[in-house]
Amino acid sequence: MTKQIAPQLIVLSDLHLNGQPERYQTVVRALQTAAEQAPAAHLVVNGDLTDTGTAEQFREFNDIIAASPFAPRTWATLGNHDVRGPHWPDWDNSEQADPQHFHAVTESFYTQYLQSLPEIDRQALSFVVHLAAYQLIFLNTEKGLKDSAYFSPETLTWLTDQLAQAAATGQPTLIFCHQPLRQTHWRSNFGGGVGLEDQTLKQILTAYPNTYFISGHIHNGFGVTGVVERPFGTAIDLPALAVSENGHVGHGLGFITTLGATDQRWAAWDFGDQTRLPQYDFYVAVPTTAALMQTVRQQIAAGHLAARYDTALAALAEKLDQRFDQHLFDDPRTDGGTQAPPAPLYTAGEITAMQAGRAQLLTALQNGPLVTAPSHRPALLVPPAPLADLAQLAFVARTLWESPNFSVRSHLALQFALARLNVILAHPTEFTDAVRTTAAKQVRQAIADLVAAPDKTGLMTGWRQLLERPATPQSKELAAQVQLVLQDPEATTETIQQLQQELASILNH
Repeated sequence: MTKQIAPQLIVLSDLHLNGQPERYQTVVRALQTAAEQAPAAHLVVNGDLTDTGTAEQFREFNDIIAASPFAPRTWATLGNHDVRGPHWPDWDNSEQADPQHFHAVTESFYTQYLQSLPEIDRQALSFVVHLAAYQLIFLNTEKGLKDSAYFSPETLTWLTDQLAQAAATGQPTLIFCHQPLRQTHWRSNFGGGVGLEDQTLKQILTAYPNTYFISGHIHNGFGVTGVVERPFGTAIDLPALAVSENGHVGHGLGFITTLGATDQRWAAWDFGDQTRLPQYDFYVAVPTTAALMQTVRQQIAAGHLAARYDTALAALAEKLDQRFDQHLFDDPRTDGGTQAPPAPLYTAGEITAMQAGRAQLLTALQNGPLVTAPSHRPALLVPPAPLADLAQLAFVARTLWESPNFSVRSHLALQFALARLNVILAHPTEFTDAVRTTAAKQVRQAIADLVAAPDKTGLMTGWRQLLERPATPQSKELAAQVQLVLQDPEATTETIQQLQQELASILNH
C-alpha cells in the first residue's frame, strides 16, 4: 500500500517590496530557506507583494519569484498596498471609489500572472485550484481601495458555487484573501477589515462552513497571530514577513503548512533567520468546528442523533461567538495602534473545553445513530474509508488525551487504547478488518468512559484557612495529609471529600 504524502504550502504575507536592497534580500533569503525545508511545496503569498504597487515593484516581485525554486508553483493574491497606488490623495475606501491606478498598473500585472497559471477556474481576478483533497480559492479585490476589498455580485455568486461543489464532495476549502473578516483576529477591524461585503461573505460561508479563511494585512507577529473558530468556519491570521508590528516580529516570518486529511499543521518559521519556532505552531482540525456543528444539527433535525447533544452545541456556539474588544480599531482616530491584545481570546481552560466539546460531537457521529436510524446511511463530514475513519478517531483521542482535565485512571485507559490504534495505523496491512474494528471500539469506549479529574478547589481553600490558624498537633497532621492529597494526581473524589469534612470540622470550631 502506497502512503499518500500530504501536500505542503509555504505561506507568506505582506512582503512590501519597496525597491530597497534590504527588503529584497529578506524576501530572497526567506524563499531560499523555505525551499531547503520543503522543496516540493507550493508557495502562497497572500497580498501586499509590494509597498506602493508601482510597475517597478511588481517587476521586482516577478524577478524574485522567477529566480526562486517556486517559479512554476507560486500562487499570489493582491493586497491593498498593491492596488491603491503610490499617490495617497487617491486612497479611498468608499463604495463609489474606483482609483484608476488599479486599472492602469495592478490589473494588467495580475492578468498576465493569471494567464501564466495552468488549470485554474477564474472569475475576474479571483481563481480556484485543487491540491490533493483540498480546494484553494484566491479571492481578490476588483477595485483599488485604500484598505478594504471589493467583490462584485458575480464574484460572490462564483464563490458560492465553488463552495457548494466542494461541500458536495466533502472537500475542505482554504480561502486566501489579504484582508481579514471583521470580528475575528486582534486588529481585524482595522481599516474596515475586508470591507462592505463582510456580512455577505459570512452568510455565504455559514452555508458552507468547512472553510478556512486565511488573511494577512494587519501585521500581527507570532504570538498575536492566531486561529479563531467562528460559526462560518475557521479564520487564520498570518504574520507580515518582515514588517510585523507586535509579538515576535522576527526577520522573515511565515509558515510551512501541511494539509492532512484530519488536521493541518502550520509550522512557524523565521525564514530570514533560518529558525524554526515551534512555540508558535498552529494545529488546525479538519473539518472545521462550524462544519461539524452543522452536521450534528442536521442529524438531530433528521432524527438520526439524540437531542441531548444540543447542550454541547450550545456551549460551542457560545465560544464561537467570543470576540476581542475591537473598539480601538473601529475608530479611525485610534485604529493605527500596534499593541498586542491585553489577553488571549481564549483561556487554556476554554480551549480544552472547546476541544472536548468538538470531540464529543465527532464521537457521536462516528458511533452512529443513537435513535431510530433511517434506511440509508446519512452523509457525514467524516472520511468514509476505514483507515481515514481510524485516523480521525486517533486525532480525537489524542486531543482528549492531551487534556489534563481527566482522572488518571480514565486518562490511562485512553492512552492504552490509543497506543494500540496508532500501531494499527502505522502498519495497516498487518491487521485484519476485525482487529481494526475492535481497536476502534476500544478507543470509543475509552472516550466514553473519561471521567473528570476530581475538583480540589474546596480542599485547597480549606487548607489555606487551616494554615492561617494557630497550629495544633491535630491541625498539623491534617494539613500534612491535605498537602499530600493536593499533590497527588491520583487522589480519588472520596478521599478529597473525606478530608474536606475533617477540615470543616476543625474550621467550624
